[in-house]
Amino acid sequence: MVTFISGKVNSGKTTKLWDLFKSETNGAGYLCEKIIGQNSNFVGYDIVNIRNFSEKIAFIRTNDSINKKDWNQKFSFSRFSFSDDGFQLANQIFETAMSESSKSFFIDEIGPLELQGQGFSALFVKAIKSFNRLYVVTRYSCLEAVIKNFDIKNYEIILLPSKAS
Repeated sequence: MVTFISGKVNSGKTTKLWDLFKSETNGAGYLCEKIIGQNSNFVGYDIVNIRNFSEKIAFIRTNDSINKKDWNQKFSFSRFSFSDDGFQLANQIFETAMSESSKSFFIDEIGPLELQGQGFSALFVKAIKSFNRLYVVTRYSCLEAVIKNFDIKNYEIILLPSKAS
């Protein structure tokens, strides 16, 4: 069973994923923590092991916020640069969850990159086949395409309302 946590940008999807994780026994996964820089500017996301928060790596940064000599870029997409180190941590978390026979896995997030076969698409396919319960953050604008493209038959949707500005 795949449980999608869906909503618009900044609707609280990651927070809801964290809340669901806290009520699940024997779960594993990762979330993407929003990083705000100087002057309250959004600069990107860190990928974090949801079990302990001690494993954390800079994962996504806006192209104008990175120091290229210190950044291990895997690729860029739109205005963002993605760190290979972040993808490696996500795969390590997945492999550990598999070896420990975790019952559920949490992914933040599946979206436009994965619909193009990039990002976490391979990890997502393996997770669908490997876990009894899968919790996945997906932006509402991508939800229907994710369900169709990954041929997901057994799912439920938690739709979050937009937050008032």
